[in-house]
Amino acid sequence: MSKKIDKRSKQYRDSQKKKKLGDKVADVIKATGLDKLAPEDCGCNERRIALNELDDKIKQGWNRLFGTTKVNELNAEDYDYLCDIFKNGKINLILTPEIQVKMYDIHYRVSGVRKKPNGCGSCARKVAEGLYKMYKDLQK
Repeated sequence: MSKKIDKRSKQYRDSQKKKKLGDKVADVIKATGLDKLAPEDCGCNERRIALNELDDKIKQGWNRLFGTTKVNELNAEDYDYLCDIFKNGKINLILTPEIQVKMYDIHYRVSGVRKKPNGCGSCARKVAEGLYKMYKDLQK
């Protein structure tokens, strides 16, 4: 008998994040009891694998569409620029138009998603936060 994981625990949340579409559909089928109605060779495992592969393709397309995946790594010039910008370890800097243009250019080179500075402070801040996160990951 397998040990039940407390649903409030981090271990349970992490295990749920790793589940893909096919795994979730299989869980629903099992929870509703439909798995007992199906014959042994119904193709459930093949469907599960196919849906998991589809889930991967959907995530890749989604990430590509919304720029949440890295296409390129930072080059040395961009990294040095970010070191100068984030030298205090904070994003609490004044995002001048020149800084915004440079950050949007770096964002485009790294993510492959073209965004243009539009004067919106919160949009620029999101780009800066994304670059800061990448910068901190490279520091580790």
